[in-house]
Amino acid sequence: MTIARPHCLRAALLLASFVLPPAVSAAGGSPAAAYSIEELQLLAYEHNGLVRVVEQEVAASRAGINTASAYPNPELDLLRGRLRPRSAGGLEGDETSVILSQRLENPWMRSARIDGAQALAASRQALLETTINDVASAVRVRAYAVLLRQEEARAASDAAALLEQTRARVKVRVDQGEAGRYDLIRAEAEELNARQRRDAALLEVERARIAVNYLLGGVLPARFDIKGSLSDAASLPGLADLQQQAIAANPEFIRLQAEAQQYKARLTQERAAILPGVDVLVGRTRSVLDDETNFGLTVPIPLWDRRKGPIGEASANISRVRAQLDNRRKLIVQEMDTAVQALRIAQGQVDALEKAVLKDAEAAVRVAEAAYRFGERGILDYLDAQRVLRLVRIELINARFNLQAAAAEIDRLRAAYPRKAAK
Repeated sequence: MTIARPHCLRAALLLASFVLPPAVSAAGGSPAAAYSIEELQLLAYEHNGLVRVVEQEVAASRAGINTASAYPNPELDLLRGRLRPRSAGGLEGDETSVILSQRLENPWMRSARIDGAQALAASRQALLETTINDVASAVRVRAYAVLLRQEEARAASDAAALLEQTRARVKVRVDQGEAGRYDLIRAEAEELNARQRRDAALLEVERARIAVNYLLGGVLPARFDIKGSLSDAASLPGLADLQQQAIAANPEFIRLQAEAQQYKARLTQERAAILPGVDVLVGRTRSVLDDETNFGLTVPIPLWDRRKGPIGEASANISRVRAQLDNRRKLIVQEMDTAVQALRIAQGQVDALEKAVLKDAEAAVRVAEAAYRFGERGILDYLDAQRVLRLVRIELINARFNLQAAAAEIDRLRAAYPRKAAK
């Protein structure tokens, strides 16, 4: 009777806990929470700290529209004094003056101020859309990173199980005198390394889950699963259509357009501020001598301050934003082209690995195993074949992840994210 060694028992228990169905928790058999990528993105809109900060900026900018639309309040001046004669026979008594003034703003300046506040609100809303878009893309990539780490852990577990079987077979041959002790030492060393790789891969799965939960403000349970696969299909239109969609819908580009409108309104406002408005005054003065009522206007004379500084600043900002728009338009086209090329390269790698390389590596393992069993090859050839198969599987897993990451980048550039919870 063969007694299992302690480290083999621990490895078997760890492997058993890993290969439980994804929807079952290892703690008590209760179903683990499972989320689709879209559900995770919608949760991020509600709980991501950066999104919530920008939402408050949007609320503040909308309140700024009310501030810009407010009319100036009237002003009331009350003056009271004592009238004393300076010559004999003069009358002595109290004197009271009441003056009411109201600023009548330049209508062009007022309209430009409101337009600027509305453009600022539009810019902040576009910033919120940009933030949501970036967070949605990051959540998607990190969710696929969880699936990547799970696939790597599964591959590492399969490799560890295979090497455990190999060690057992080698031990039988060594005990029967068909192989040398060196073969068993090599097999045990490879098995130990495989268990360490499996344990490290399982740890990376948990780290990937933590990274997803971080983007969602920690609202997810400690253990959860992702509804999806690295083999999820990505159906996308042609490059020209993708570039047009990116230019039309990219929120960063829209934010720059709103910022340009804001500075245009600022320029109009500063030009109109040369004559900001007229003050209308109505006053009444009562004394022991008379009772008089006055009407008047206060008009500023733009003699010294012609608003040259603010006008030049607004003009420079308009030129700056226009240059940013032109540069961003070119960058969006280039970034979309790069993302599409990355998608095609990853798809080519996946096809090559799935259709040829992986099958060849699996066949090589079978041939090496048979050759070792019949004494035609040594243990090194058999272990090398297993190592090559393991590397090919890892390359295939990474290629699938790169395919999903490229698709996520394309959707980020064209702002193709769930909008149900976008505010």
